[in-house]
Amino acid sequence: MNKSANHRDEIAAKLRDAITQSGMELPDVNVAIGFRRNDTRIYNWLKARSTPPEDMLRKLATVLAIPEQELMPPAPILPRVGEVLTVTVNDAGNARIRLDVTLPLAQAMPLLRLLLTMNGIPEGEL
Repeated sequence: MNKSANHRDEIAAKLRDAITQSGMELPDVNVAIGFRRNDTRIYNWLKARSTPPEDMLRKLATVLAIPEQELMPPAPILPRVGEVLTVTVNDAGNARIRLDVTLPLAQAMPLLRLLLTMNGIPEGEL
């Protein structure tokens, strides 16, 4: 699961707080979640080097006696369609599509290729 650095930092801080509040030692947390006492994954999570998968976040929440939602990633706040996408059709049957979104380049390129190809621009010119 890939997470942004901000999300990893947030989860790490929540885990550190929950472990401190629980009074458990890290080797004991490891054993409680099914790892060997000296497993290093938890240290990577606490230092925000990586993020536990969601099933492990659920286990950690149970072991640390905190609500799952405290460790789960927040649901994305999506804009309403009318705020980012509008479509109008004129009397001649032509559609005008306006899209206003910011996407990572890796997600934007396939969409851009699709739009340009539909408009008759060869993919090689992109």
